[in-house]
Amino acid sequence: MSFTSSPAAPMVGVIALAACVAAGAICTQALTADTVRDNATSDARAYARALHPAWTRPAVLCQGTDSDGDGYVTCTVGDGAGATEAIECRASVVLDYQRGCRPMRAVLRPSQGQ
Repeated sequence: MSFTSSPAAPMVGVIALAACVAAGAICTQALTADTVRDNATSDARAYARALHPAWTRPAVLCQGTDSDGDGYVTCTVGDGAGATEAIECRASVVLDYQRGCRPMRAVLRPSQGQ
């Protein structure tokens, strides 16, 4: 009895492995979004209280996903009466030692066609 493998067999294995990795990454992101949002919201409140002490009850809204892969999620803090500030807070899930927020950084992208 002779077993022969198709030349496409290694490619099928690579595709299956890539699909498993992609599915795992998507599921992990979906499962951790609430934790990231909760941690970022807590950090954003601490940031607002430290840098805006006049804001007695700061309003906070944070994303649950790090959309650009820089390790931070976007949050908006405000005083509830119209003053707002865009900030970025660390997208932490498990590790608590590098948490915190920073002012939003402007991203300059090269213009195309010039």
